[in-house]
Amino acid sequence: MQSLGTVAQATRVVFSQTRYVVLGASISAAMLVTLLAASEFLFFAPYLAGHVPQGDELDFVLIVTISVLTGLVVPVGITSIKNARASRKGFAGSITGTSIGISAGVCSCGPLGFALASSLGTAGIATASFLTTYDTPLRIASIAALLVSLYATSSTLAPKCKTQ
Repeated sequence: MQSLGTVAQATRVVFSQTRYVVLGASISAAMLVTLLAASEFLFFAPYLAGHVPQGDELDFVLIVTISVLTGLVVPVGITSIKNARASRKGFAGSITGTSIGISAGVCSCGPLGFALASSLGTAGIATASFLTTYDTPLRIASIAALLVSLYATSSTLAPKCKTQ
């Protein structure tokens, strides 16, 4: 089991490359704008405006956290997959961890998920009702999955980072 310091070192090594910083920042920004707009915290018409209603601060913070974590998980996952391909072992684990991390970030899509679910008829209405009721717990679960994915994926990189 790797220590958090070793995982932080692996993450720093990944983000020491400019292309991964740009990729992570781009993913975070795109996800943040999309989720904030879908959750009605960000508006584009008639002009760009943001608003966090009283009582929705937790949801806003959760969305920002999910966006930042997704921007961290994806570049670390890509690096892990590249290293696994090069060594020809651990490839399935790298893909699994990265896939879980990415899907966790996307699963908290709020109103987008509701719109998709409601287009499925009766089953969709039940799903939309579930998503509405458990929106905040699902976002917290997404954050937990992203953290586990980041830890697991960084842990696979940590031994390689000690040699670099």
